[in-house]
Amino acid sequence: MCRIGPIGKETCIIGPIEKEMCRIGPIGKGTCRIGPIGKETCIIGPIGKEMCRIGPIGKWTCIIGSIGKGTCIIGPIGKEMCRIGPIGKGTCRIGPIWGLAYELE
Repeated sequence: MCRIGPIGKETCIIGPIEKEMCRIGPIGKGTCRIGPIGKETCIIGPIGKEMCRIGPIGKWTCIIGSIGKGTCIIGPIGKEMCRIGPIGKGTCRIGPIWGLAYELE
């Protein structure tokens, strides 16, 4: 199924709910989701708040926040994890919470 609305509000949906789905919203608020809930999902928000998540909760996930506050998390909680904070406050941790960790602040 694909729907195209008026200029500035174009929306395209491919596949039924719980299957492959892609949505494109108005300029500045575009959103794209691929895969059903709990599986691979990619979300792209408005400019300045771009966000991308890949993988279900508790598994490999990458999140990119707004400019100056970007954050990237790789690996489930309690396992390999790397976070990059805002400029001047970057933090990187490698290894589980209760294991070897490297922090750069």
